[in-house]
Amino acid sequence: MEQLLIGTLLPGAVPIQNKNINPVWRGNVQLDGIRRQMYVKSVVPRTLAVEVICSIIGRMIGLPIPRPAIVRVTSESLNSVTSDQVFFGSESIDNPDLKKWLSKDEVATMKRLHNWSKLLDAGCFDEWIANADRHGGNILYGGGSNFSLIDHSEALPTGLPVSKPAPANIVLSVAAENKTAKQLQDLYGKAKTCSYPFAGTAIQTEVQNILKAVCDHTTVEDLIDFLHQRVHSLLILISQRIGYKQDHLALDK
Repeated sequence: MEQLLIGTLLPGAVPIQNKNINPVWRGNVQLDGIRRQMYVKSVVPRTLAVEVICSIIGRMIGLPIPRPAIVRVTSESLNSVTSDQVFFGSESIDNPDLKKWLSKDEVATMKRLHNWSKLLDAGCFDEWIANADRHGGNILYGGGSNFSLIDHSEALPTGLPVSKPAPANIVLSVAAENKTAKQLQDLYGKAKTCSYPFAGTAIQTEVQNILKAVCDHTTVEDLIDFLHQRVHSLLILISQRIGYKQDHLALDK
């Protein structure tokens, strides 16, 4: 199991102006013996924990999510920082976001998205983490089947009951659109297979301890507990999301 990257932002980072909710920079991060180009984002401690947890578990189940990092930022790194801070970091991917592809050829781009082998996996994952903020700006695309998922800052929302759906799930809705009843039944069966590994995922104790050091014990434990509990309601939430009727579910029992 891969370790959480920890490093320090080096001087020279460039701000990214893309209507971001949180300030983002792209620059070099000094890790243990190597430098790696990353995007670093200034977020509150809870959001940092959410980003790290979602990135780690997403990668564990095989989704194309950039490797996450905790990045120390000093006044030498960024002039706007007056004291040492901890930012969320993720490995830099040069591909444009899906919005740019859609603006050029919406029909062809949506066809490629529909044909992406990980589309259903990504939709089930977003349902698990209650991520209602997946949109064309946080799906990167490099042509063919080269999709990447970024930005999980709005996942694991505060106050959402574990058994309740998030307001939206764009990816799962795309997977289900224009499906017949039989196709939805097949889609639900595939979703069961996609979701099966979720219950076996676990955040390493070492990573939990790192997050608790920059956030707090209760917050980190609550986020992990939310995922552990929500997985028990996940298939019902998925069936509701895709419009698979409850009378069909009775046949699975």
